[in-house]
Amino acid sequence: MNKMALDGLNNDYPLKVIIRGRMENNLGVAEVLFVSEDKELIWDFYEANLKKDDFLMIYGVPYDTDLSKIGHYPSVAFEKDDFE
Repeated sequence: MNKMALDGLNNDYPLKVIIRGRMENNLGVAEVLFVSEDKELIWDFYEANLKKDDFLMIYGVPYDTDLSKIGHYPSVAFEKDDFE
């Protein structure tokens, strides 16, 4: 389990977002997979969808906020080597 994913699950923000990073045809793809206010549903989805070749992150985010203005907004940065 990625510690940062746990931070996103357990922070004070009400909305939880799961983002996946993966390689597809030598291109990096970042996508939103699941959104909920229910921490248990988020955790269950995270565990059920965590695969070897994927990188999942859980973010806790506030409502009505420009997410690029907060310290670490929902995004995934990765290189091809991260999946090898």
